[in-house]
Amino acid sequence: MTEYQRFDFPPEDALSNFSGAVVALNALLGLERHLAAADTWLATALVEAGEAGASLPGLDTPAQRDAEARRAALRDRTASLRADLADLAVDAESLLPEQHRTKNEVVYVETQPPPVAPILEVEHVRAWTEWNFQWTDHHLTEALQTLRPLQRRLEGSARNAQTHRLAAAIEAFSGIVRPSY
Repeated sequence: MTEYQRFDFPPEDALSNFSGAVVALNALLGLERHLAAADTWLATALVEAGEAGASLPGLDTPAQRDAEARRAALRDRTASLRADLADLAVDAESLLPEQHRTKNEVVYVETQPPPVAPILEVEHVRAWTEWNFQWTDHHLTEALQTLRPLQRRLEGSARNAQTHRLAAAIEAFSGIVRPSY
């Protein structure tokens, strides 16, 4: 194992771990882009409501504040897991033959933009809420579908504590996010 490698697994698992990490990274990036779009919409809506001296129905409630706290926790967990998966991808790629290595190009996941309409209308807030839950669920489902096979592979082939911890972190992410949404 070279000195910069954080994770240790058999070299014959390098290609599957690399591809699994890249696919999971792509799914997590899609989730992060969606959460950022939702946050931007919400911040804009709150500013517009404040400037108009209005309140947004359903957006200044204990339930909404709780949902915001869950989204913040999801953003933090996603960023942490994404950083670990990026390290895994680098470690796995370093074990690959030259012809299988990438040029480190990032592929952006498409995400559905939030609905556009006058923000202070009740129907628009409802449409945003539906959009947010629908697409958060879509991106979470996609992320979990990519993470589970990688987790099983890491659990079966891990040869150091860091690799075991990553498998456990993926399992914890899966267990935490699914009941939340």
